[in-house]
Amino acid sequence: MYNPRRRGGAIPGLAIWLLFMQMMRVGFDRIPPVTLVTIIGQVLIHLRHTVGSLRWVKLPSSIGHVCVSALHTLYREDWRRLFIAAFYHADDMHLYFNMTSLLWKGLKLERRFGSAHFGCMIAVFAALVNILLVAFNLVAEHVTQDGSYIAQCAVGFSGTVSSHVVSCVIVIADIIRTFAANL
Repeated sequence: MYNPRRRGGAIPGLAIWLLFMQMMRVGFDRIPPVTLVTIIGQVLIHLRHTVGSLRWVKLPSSIGHVCVSALHTLYREDWRRLFIAAFYHADDMHLYFNMTSLLWKGLKLERRFGSAHFGCMIAVFAALVNILLVAFNLVAEHVTQDGSYIAQCAVGFSGTVSSHVVSCVIVIADIIRTFAANL
């Protein structure tokens, strides 16, 4: 039987505990501010959604109210989903993997670009990834003549984290290029 409190593993909250342990391993004093606030914010949103804590915070109550799809954004004109969907997660492990990845990318990129620039990167990537998702769904629906593509709904920070991976690769390539030029 479906039980949203049991999603993501046999031990409820284990993934959030593992994320907390990763953050302790790095050291809270070493985690840059935008990265730390983003992680804590997403954990609180997830706890609000799954456990029901923080009821006084006005947020959509279910993933169905925030997931991004061509149907919801274009045809029903619910544009807020393009940004909000990135900050909700399907289960504890989804949150854990995305936030652990953000932790390591944030350590490198936020220090390299600065907190303000990194915060802007998060906001822009969160929206652009979902805009691309809607565009790809529309193209798939047009090419295959299968209307189910426009109703495919997604949540999560994976696309934004993947954008940060590309940014890390570019930064590392720039460092290698600079190092090689100085030889």
